[in-house]
Amino acid sequence: MKLITGLLSFGYTRQAQRAARETWEADTLRQCQRRLIDTRDKVAVVTLNRPDKRNALSIALRNEVDRCLQELDSDDSVSVVIITGAGSAFCAGFDTTEFVPDAMQAVEESSSRYHWRLFRFPKPLVAAVCLL
Repeated sequence: MKLITGLLSFGYTRQAQRAARETWEADTLRQCQRRLIDTRDKVAVVTLNRPDKRNALSIALRNEVDRCLQELDSDDSVSVVIITGAGSAFCAGFDTTEFVPDAMQAVEESSSRYHWRLFRFPKPLVAAVCLL
């Protein structure tokens, strides 16, 4: 109940919470389209691919980046990883539309794995941020 009260105090109506939950559920079905990988000359470029949402980190996208970095960690042909964003933004931060009671455990779990993977990644990891 505290969480619902908190969401309402931030201006989230019950209708907005329901819409966010539906968006989150639809997002999980399209998770394979959320990041692109290109590898050349020992450099892997991971592109966050949600330009319509300014590459906001949804649960699905955080899980994909985690899996991607896990694969690249064990790939001896890759020496450095660059993360960039599709479209005009690198990353808008977390997708706050997922901050609804039904999704909070998934938000916390995916966030924990994602941040742990970034922090512990053994190869050079570069954020390619474009400033316009």
